Amino acid sequence: MVRTLNNLAWVKTQRSSACESCGSRDACQGSGGGKEMEVEVLNSIGAISGDRVQIGFDTGKLMGISFFLYIFPIILLIVGAVLGQKFSSSFHISEAAGSALGGFGFFGLAFLIVRWGSGAFLKKNEYQPKISKIVHKAASADSALRD
Repeated sequence: MVRTLNNLAWVKTQRSSACESCGSRDACQGSGGGKEMEVEVLNSIGAISGDRVQIGFDTGKLMGISFFLYIFPIILLIVGAVLGQKFSSSFHISEAAGSALGGFGFFGLAFLIVRWGSGAFLKKNEYQPKISKIVHKAASADSALRD
């Protein structure tokens, strides 16, 4: 771990292929464009600089936010297309045009909802990576003085 501030910590880690699909990849800062990066995490267990730590996400929360970001817009797109086709005759347009307009309209609505909702997710600590355990404690200044 590099540094701490209040209940936050910055952990130096290695970038992997999983980073490309991570929703928090913008919170990570690579150093020098290489594979090494710093990740901002919650430090609720009191780790200190120099500790080797294990970080992780709550998988249940991760699945929920993944559904919201990826599946919810597709569902709204399909619902909009079906409703557009159903009500196309009311607007005197073809079923194909009504389906396309309804689908794109509802997809746009889903985009706005996701954009608004993602801001609410980012404000909650439960969607942020956290230190799950200390793997190796750093030698403290007190123990170094006694040796």
